[in-house]
Amino acid sequence: SRASDWDKTIFAALTATSTLLKRSEDQIRIKLFLSALLIGYKCIEETPNEAVLSRVNDFIQSVASLLKSPVKTDLESDGITELTSVISAALDATSTLTNNCISEIHNESNSHKLLLLKLRIAVEQLSLCSYLAFTFEGPGRTQERSPVLYGVLHRSIQCIRDVLSHSNKQIQSVALQVIKEMLQKGFGGESNPFLVFYVGELVEDLFLIIRHFSQRPSERGEDAPICCGECLKILMLSQAFTRGSDCQKGFIHLLLEAFLMILSVSDQSLLQETGDLRELSVKLVSQLVQSPSSAACIKDILLEMSTSQRQSLQDMIRTSVTQGN
Repeated sequence: SRASDWDKTIFAALTATSTLLKRSEDQIRIKLFLSALLIGYKCIEETPNEAVLSRVNDFIQSVASLLKSPVKTDLESDGITELTSVISAALDATSTLTNNCISEIHNESNSHKLLLLKLRIAVEQLSLCSYLAFTFEGPGRTQERSPVLYGVLHRSIQCIRDVLSHSNKQIQSVALQVIKEMLQKGFGGESNPFLVFYVGELVEDLFLIIRHFSQRPSERGEDAPICCGECLKILMLSQAFTRGSDCQKGFIHLLLEAFLMILSVSDQSLLQETGDLRELSVKLVSQLVQSPSSAACIKDILLEMSTSQRQSLQDMIRTSVTQGN
């Protein structure tokens, strides 16, 4: 009962804070944002169960969405300076939350679902920091023109890369799921340039996950095929997201290279997870060849490959067509 009363008190305070922020002017909202975010992060670390965590996450999402609304050109010079400082401080706090979540997972004998859900919230907020820095600064800017936002953008991406390269595949999987859902939902509404930039910055890490899976079978573990499959889905979504541009061909080229590596692994292993991964690859190939734009890209890419690579992929394409029929 005492815990229930505590929850009700916290929820009431969070609701009141969120309402205050919504009714505030931009300048006041910027001043209050960081304090509200830190309150939310503290609640995340103390949250005892999924139900409470869901409520706290709703508060954090509400607070975070409010920082998207100020238009940089409408702010005075002091307001812009404060905004960039707030985004930078928010990244520092989010990075600390991420590291604390990972440390808690290490301290447990098993990576409990609640801890992974907390990490997921932290990774989502890292992505938000990248989005805010990209949006307020704009693409193509240099470190000299806006050092704070430039630093936030690249530090936040490095934080995501650290999670993607983590040895614990469950931790790695959390970041992959967040990236995949960003692409599925179109993160930030009209933010296509951000998504293209964001995945482009992380594509090397995605490909390394697939390469590691194919080259070190003894270290794969049961979660490794899941992570590899998520990478394939992200690359597939990315090529669809960039349809009609030069980026699409680049993503498809990476997909085809990944398919070749997975084919080589599948021939060496009878594990069910590996077979499932091969089936996913065939399914994705089938989807690619049915799209005129991606089919044209595949045709050009195959011409650039070696005879053995081209033959393997053509066999996969024929298999996908046969299964599709």
